[in-house]
Amino acid sequence: MKRTRRPLPLVLLLSSVLLAILAGCGGSAASGVLEGRAVAPTTATNLQAHVKMLSATIGNRSVSSYTGLTKAADYIAAQLTGAGCAVTRQTFTAGGKRVSNIVANLPCSSGASGIVLVGGHYDSDNNPGADDNASSVAICLELAKLLRGQAMARRVRIVAFVNEEDPWNDTAQQGALVCATSIASSREDLRAMINLDMAGYFTTRYRYALVGANAASETLAAKAVALFPRGTSLPTKRLSSRDPDLKWCDNGAFWKKGYQAILLSSPGYQYDPNYHSRADTWDKLNYTDMAELTKGLAAVVKGL
Repeated sequence: MKRTRRPLPLVLLLSSVLLAILAGCGGSAASGVLEGRAVAPTTATNLQAHVKMLSATIGNRSVSSYTGLTKAADYIAAQLTGAGCAVTRQTFTAGGKRVSNIVANLPCSSGASGIVLVGGHYDSDNNPGADDNASSVAICLELAKLLRGQAMARRVRIVAFVNEEDPWNDTAQQGALVCATSIASSREDLRAMINLDMAGYFTTRYRYALVGANAASETLAAKAVALFPRGTSLPTKRLSSRDPDLKWCDNGAFWKKGYQAILLSSPGYQYDPNYHSRADTWDKLNYTDMAELTKGLAAVVKGL
């Protein structure tokens, strides 16, 4: 994600220090894994495993850290194939190297028409990129499992985008723009796009799912907010359509092509103190709330 840094409330700065101390002592407050609210343990455990693989085992993922980028692409493709998706790669050149969006289509229900696309970028900004944006990729991988075998009126496509971070954002080599351009050129019937970005950072005070949209996507955003509670008790909060940072997320690439698209994020969009730093590590995320967000997202996709 590319966004303007916002000043952090003092209480959040203090809580971040406390969480870091607990994490260093082996405490579980920072990760929030399987504690607190009732949630499917497998989903939370799997989310943590995906984030650790992408951000810690693989690490930095970018054209300048090409080995990490290709390893991440291979991992994502293998996970989506294992979830029963038909997986392809949308490959193009950036910085003289071959890079790919990972495109996965879930098995279609008989009579399904139109496409609901859910995506998130898998590259990072020269850091571990746990919240930005391994968190969102992990949710996409678990979403594929949750929706497997369920009858739906729309075809569901999951895309892990490459090259959202600088220097590729808002260029012809931004993965999301390559994807949106291809869909427009092929005249595919894309009904809705849901972009996940920074979806793993929650605190006791800041615990909700953020929904952002431009003016042309307000109808989709309203539907998403209405459908989300069918899957979870996690509340939602709307971002202003005038938020200047919304257009820099991958949903902005789809807005350029005239599609309805929304951002789905966590409070980290506004408050994660580890944004674009080496401190953006897997132990700072709350996998219990990530699992709740995943279930709410599944309800949105099914409802659409």
